[in-house]
Amino acid sequence: MKTSRMMFYSDYISEQQLLKAVRNSSCLDKCYVAMYEKKWNQKDHERINLHHVNKARNEVGNLEFVLIREEDIYPRPDDTPMHIEVKCRNYMLDRAKHDGNDCILLQDTDEFLMREDYDFLFNDYYDQMLGIGCNMATIRCMTFWKNWNYMVVDEDGNAFQSTQDMIENRRYKLGSWKNFMLTLNSNLYFEDWDVRNSVKSWILYDVFLYHGSWILTDEEVSQKIRMWGHSTDATGEEWREWYEEVWLKWGSESDEISMKNKKFPVWKKAVPYQGKLPLECR
Repeated sequence: MKTSRMMFYSDYISEQQLLKAVRNSSCLDKCYVAMYEKKWNQKDHERINLHHVNKARNEVGNLEFVLIREEDIYPRPDDTPMHIEVKCRNYMLDRAKHDGNDCILLQDTDEFLMREDYDFLFNDYYDQMLGIGCNMATIRCMTFWKNWNYMVVDEDGNAFQSTQDMIENRRYKLGSWKNFMLTLNSNLYFEDWDVRNSVKSWILYDVFLYHGSWILTDEEVSQKIRMWGHSTDATGEEWREWYEEVWLKWGSESDEISMKNKKFPVWKKAVPYQGKLPLECR
């Protein structure tokens, strides 16, 4: 089985974080890292440096840097950052199919797995996929705040949604689960950040994805909220207020981390975490 991973490289991702990401998935056959040329070449995004990618490629050896140009994705003037990101992901999906991969992980640069869980997914998941005609695996997701010592929880104090609740409601709570692994033998594609078409069935696994979404410096968070796919979930003024009043002033687990009068971010507080972590997160 030939396996690969797709990552989207944004300029708030540090060189060290990129290196940790590719080390974590060094057991894969190939790792695709995409950067949209026009989006990241805007004036306030010039910090991107191909040296980061080249260093990671030299260290791990299986990294493929995919520079995505305008003519590859046909962007429209009214495309939001999320639309651009979805088009880039579909381009990487097609690239992985063309290169003969059997399956691909939808794993960004701030997402990590235990090494034994990679082995479990490859050995168990793929055999089940072929046996029952399933083409997607969904796993649990834990999101961390400021550093790997704090994880986020919802208003009920839960870090993730229960399997029973997900099955009964036939949908998963944003940030609690992630559609993580796809077979590439069917016509799957992304639309509005979700995987569409030919998803006949999927498997839920109690495998944990460690998501360092908010393990960033103040400067990196300031850049992230201006340019990531969810930047349009609130106005620029709302994001600035959240950054100044929540991010910069957060000091303890009693402080709320959500945006006032908004469902995003979906988490309510950050609480201490003392569980196990992948090697690259310690």
